[in-house]
Amino acid sequence: MKSKKHLAIMSILLLSTSAWGVKGSEKTVQSTFSYTNNDVWTAYDGFNRTFLDVGKYIYKTNSSYQQAVDRHNGAAAIWCQPIYWDMAMNAYKLAKTQKDKQKREYCKELCEKIFAGNKAQYAGFDFDDNNENTGWFIYDDIMWWTISLARAYELFGEQEYLKLSKASFSRVWYGSKKVGDTGSYDKEYGGMFWQWQPIRNPNPNKFGDGKMACINFPVAVAALTLYNNVPKKRKASTETSPGYQTREQYLAKGKEIYEWGVENLLEKKTGRIAIVGMGTVIRHGKLMFITKQLL
Repeated sequence: MKSKKHLAIMSILLLSTSAWGVKGSEKTVQSTFSYTNNDVWTAYDGFNRTFLDVGKYIYKTNSSYQQAVDRHNGAAAIWCQPIYWDMAMNAYKLAKTQKDKQKREYCKELCEKIFAGNKAQYAGFDFDDNNENTGWFIYDDIMWWTISLARAYELFGEQEYLKLSKASFSRVWYGSKKVGDTGSYDKEYGGMFWQWQPIRNPNPNKFGDGKMACINFPVAVAALTLYNNVPKKRKASTETSPGYQTREQYLAKGKEIYEWGVENLLEKKTGRIAIVGMGTVIRHGKLMFITKQLL
């Protein structure tokens, strides 16, 4: 019963807002929730007791699993794991703000263990390993990690986090010589492709292939987070597929992809985001809105 109570609190907190709306008769009903920092810690501790595999320090799909073995047996999706790592970082920041030394030290150690656990689980963060169980085989899976790795570097100053964040960004943008894909970025029409196909021996992405919101907007976030964290006055690489960008290049890429997403995936009147846009016809985002294929 206590565990269910904790999860109920977590569900409220994950709304990440103090109000919700239900549309009826053209009126919006508002209901306000309030919670304390103690509630936050109770919810977070309950979440970890329920979903964290403390043998591996990765998270489970749901509470029915005793262990997070792999993609097919209990482990939460590879793109969910960095979000849970973000939660641990946020807990660390809260403990630091509260000047709670014990919690701060616990959360810092938890962040380190989650990173180590995921590194062990997911091919040592070899982003060229595209095995479909514990590897990297969809662009957005990689990009969610790019964001969290950059945030972790920003918080802790650990160089390995920044190195992996830069490498993963480049792997998505330019593709992998080892895997054979040509990269997520569409040089002709703009925007980011969601995947390469087939996963083994892939063909180049082409006109009409999907460009999901879940890759385009994370690319914008990742690029701008890296912009905030790489050295100034860095010399631009002359390589065709550089492993790093200058601050100015990260900024330009982030702005370009964000603007593409707004133009092709956003319904401006409602603020709704389309799941996918081809980016090859004008206002495809509106077409997706009309057909109700919305995220």
